[in-house]
Amino acid sequence: MKNMLDQLTIDELLLRCQKKDQRAQMEVYQRYHKAMYHSALRIVQNPVDAEDVMHDGFLTAFEKIKQYKGENKFGGWLKQITLRKALNHVQNKEKNRWTELKEEQLEETQEGEITLTEEQTATLEVALNQLKGRYRTALVLMYLEGYDYDELSEILKLSYGNCRTLISRAKTQLKQTLLHHEISR
Repeated sequence: MKNMLDQLTIDELLLRCQKKDQRAQMEVYQRYHKAMYHSALRIVQNPVDAEDVMHDGFLTAFEKIKQYKGENKFGGWLKQITLRKALNHVQNKEKNRWTELKEEQLEETQEGEITLTEEQTATLEVALNQLKGRYRTALVLMYLEGYDYDELSEILKLSYGNCRTLISRAKTQLKQTLLHHEISR
């Protein structure tokens, strides 16, 4: 049965998931769990909490699978659920520190990619740790997760204008923190 499920498209698996087919749910989980885990980890900053958030996201997705209309990719829909769970988790625990960036790269919005050295990554990590929790979360969602202002305003439950202001202030605070770090070296 496992081999047959491997062969199914995600849409075929989702139809089975609507019928509460646990093997289909497991196959969907196998296909998406790593990406959802890493998305949650970037927000909650703790591997154990990220795993809990990821599992909670899958449970919610399977409970609400009939609400998925297929208008967007399933992975995006699942990621939205997982990120909302992660944000709620952070807000409930009031965590305000950044544990690690690992091998992530900070992406520019217009030009291409910036590759950071280990020293630059460490400096960025320290600077992100010093940001207000909201600022850090907004920057992570925009630059590491790749959300645009419209998506970000929906996730953070802010108006478009307030979202742009939040990102602008977060970038300003990050720049000041990085500049202060450079001066104090």
